[in-house]
Amino acid sequence: MDRKKNFDGVKAEDIVETYCFLSGKWYGNLFFDKISYKSMTDGPFPEKPYRQKYLLASDSIFREDVIFKRWNNNEKSNQ
Repeated sequence: MDRKKNFDGVKAEDIVETYCFLSGKWYGNLFFDKISYKSMTDGPFPEKPYRQKYLLASDSIFREDVIFKRWNNNEKSNQ
């Protein structure tokens, strides 16, 4: 795998259909068709994050090494 290969982005000839124009940064302003949906100055994203009631079995906190580390058993955690 060549990790030094650059991604040139989406080429105009690859576009089949356009729904809206998205621009901005995930940590800054986010625009859909030049309408701001998230802004550092205007407040948070309209969708509020919430804590899940139940965790998925694939959640990393269920890994054995993490559990042993939490129990301060570094030897078992490193194994």
